[in-house]
Amino acid sequence: MLRNAPEEMNSLRRTLAAMAKTLRGRETRIAEALQEERALLREVHHRVKNNLQMVASILSIQSRSAADTSEARGLARAKDRVQLLALAHARIYSSGEVRDVALDQLAADVARTMHAARGAAASRIDLQMDLAPARADADRAVAFAFLIGESVSNALDAAEHA
Repeated sequence: MLRNAPEEMNSLRRTLAAMAKTLRGRETRIAEALQEERALLREVHHRVKNNLQMVASILSIQSRSAADTSEARGLARAKDRVQLLALAHARIYSSGEVRDVALDQLAADVARTMHAARGAAASRIDLQMDLAPARADADRAVAFAFLIGESVSNALDAAEHA
C-alpha cells in the first residue's frame, strides 16, 4: 500500500520509525538507570542499618563496662536512641515509599521495641496501644519516632522506679 504512496508519506513513515526507535532506546536506558538507582539505594539502606547496629553494639559494650550506674544508664539510653533511629529508618525505607510513613505502625513498633528492650524490668508493665491511622513524611516520622521513644522510655523509667 505504501509502495505507491507519495514520497512525503514515505519520508514521514521513516521519520516516525526513527523517532519510535529513539524512544524505545531512551525507555530502555531509563529503565536500566532506575534499576541501578534502586540497587544503589538498597545498598545504602543496608549499610546504614549495619552501621546503626554497630554503634548500638558498641554502646551496649561500653554500658556493661561503665564505672558507675549513671554512666551505664546514659550509655544504655544512647543505645536505645540509636536503636530507635535504626527502627525508624527500617520502617521508613522498608516500604520503598519514602514520602509517606504510617505513623501509627511506627509508634507501635517503637513502643514494643522499647518495652522489650527493658527485659525483666518491664515485664510487669502491660503495654497497650490504641492508635488511629496517621501518615507523615519521612522527616516528621523520624522526629515522631524519637518523641514516642522518649515518652515510652520515660514512662518505663517511672514505672520501674515506682
